[in-house]
Amino acid sequence: MGKDELKKEREAVIDSVLIFMNDEIERHGALIAHIEFSFEAESEDTVAIIKETGISYESIREALNVCIARNYVTHRGLGTGKYGGLILTEEGQGRAVSVEAAKHTVPVAGVEGSRVQIGQIHNYGNAQIGDRNVQNVQNVLNSILESIEGADASDEEKAEVKGLFKRFLEHPLTQTVISSATTVIATKIGVS
Repeated sequence: MGKDELKKEREAVIDSVLIFMNDEIERHGALIAHIEFSFEAESEDTVAIIKETGISYESIREALNVCIARNYVTHRGLGTGKYGGLILTEEGQGRAVSVEAAKHTVPVAGVEGSRVQIGQIHNYGNAQIGDRNVQNVQNVLNSILESIEGADASDEEKAEVKGLFKRFLEHPLTQTVISSATTVIATKIGVS
């Protein structure tokens, strides 16, 4: 399996973990901060997600490491183990809801599936922008930034693209369209 396929598979496992957590929260009708998860070996949540998804425990642990690093999940407190005492964050819930919503989108005539290509930026259905849709612009912009960082290019090329991306985010029209999320991402980029 190639590097791109491994990344897609890892992202799919991340989606499954986040959707599992969000479904549990919604099933209980609770706020995200009120439901705590434990994905330690043989825990109730671990057994349930493996049974529901068929994903291996090793893959779930790897996905949780990424979820923690990306702030999709966080530890509620200390002393609960690396994979215990986890709560879903707003970012994690946003991604889960966006992925679920994308599964139910209707293909547009002339557009290949739910994939829209704009230059070299590809949307594979993880975001929706439009009237009354779940909007998770910040996750999309974070994904673009992560793709730039992970690109097989020199540091100078990455800096140039990040500079252009920052200029795009700071443009008045862009600010009007996606105001608050662009400010957060432009600050993360930190390119002058």
